[in-house]
Amino acid sequence: MMKGCLGVLLTVLVAVDACSIAADYFQFGTQPNSRIEYDHARGKFRKHFRISFDVKTNDSAGVIFYAADKENTNFVILYMESGQIIYKILSNKIIHDLQTTKTFNDGEWHKIVIVNNQSMQLMVDDNLEGERKSKSIQKLEIAEPLFLGGLRDEQMGLLSEYGNVVHSFKGCIRDFHVTNRPMEKPRKVDVQRCLENIEEGNYFNGGYAVLGNRYVVGDEIDIKMDIKPRNVSGLLLSVHGKRDYLVLEMYEGAIRFTVDNGRGPITTTFSPDRMHYLCDGHWHTIQAIKSKNIVSLSVDNKFMTPSLGDHRAKSTDTGGALFLGSHKVLNKVRGITARYPFVGCIRNIHINNKPIIVTYQMRRGDVIVGQCATN
Repeated sequence: MMKGCLGVLLTVLVAVDACSIAADYFQFGTQPNSRIEYDHARGKFRKHFRISFDVKTNDSAGVIFYAADKENTNFVILYMESGQIIYKILSNKIIHDLQTTKTFNDGEWHKIVIVNNQSMQLMVDDNLEGERKSKSIQKLEIAEPLFLGGLRDEQMGLLSEYGNVVHSFKGCIRDFHVTNRPMEKPRKVDVQRCLENIEEGNYFNGGYAVLGNRYVVGDEIDIKMDIKPRNVSGLLLSVHGKRDYLVLEMYEGAIRFTVDNGRGPITTTFSPDRMHYLCDGHWHTIQAIKSKNIVSLSVDNKFMTPSLGDHRAKSTDTGGALFLGSHKVLNKVRGITARYPFVGCIRNIHINNKPIIVTYQMRRGDVIVGQCATN
């Protein structure tokens, strides 16, 4: 059974996992057309509606909400431009709009309510920002799907003449309600969970990233990364060939770096004086170097004695995928001691002094790209 981070730290991290990674907190903007589509709204909304959600962003522009008729000739759109929130209705070829005077791209949560009933209303943080009455507004009729956080390419093109509606919202949205009912069954496109109290990094929680599909280690490799683990065991990085392999892993609080050039494994290990040294809620820096038949390892600038392998085998002839955080066949692949996925954050990844940026397309399973919880 895998041992986790114990004591007060574990209590804190469990609280973070329960509260900071809420199921209905969505992160948008990691990809150009990230969005959520809802095919079934709860309650009546086609002619009259009250729509609400909370938003948080540091960005200045992007689509927050959109709904239209079948032809996209009449629509409702809420978006941000220059940090201000703009609410527009196009009905019977007449544009009606409301706009805040203040900006709301301050990285804090703000509650937005848009109403179309006897009048068109925009409210932010319980303050009425604007109201407009018109007979054409009362004739508006919209249909599913409802779009949250972004649009499809064709809709972006149709709407470009009506304002700065050019990309998805970059930030978090939560508590989406239509007619006071929470929306359910989202169809997510390039959307992640939203973390509270974030910092730069990549959060792994059982998933992994594929950094390359056919990676050859060869004679030399220099690996650097910062980690903030939440468990004492987990696979950090690996690549395999028919016989050869390279594995960097965390096992029972130690860091193990193993290379097999075809004549048996060469391993060096960092073993701290206490199991939870790395699992303390702080960032730790790892550097693993393989030079021909020599492997060396340092953790937080503490250098281990290099290990020497058979001088007749100097190249690590791999050609498989380069995995970060876990492996697609974790329980079957050879050379791994920690048969657990890494849980925690990884950042500042460099291979041969080149920075490696984890992208949304690389992720498989439960990985949050670009952000980690700070506590």
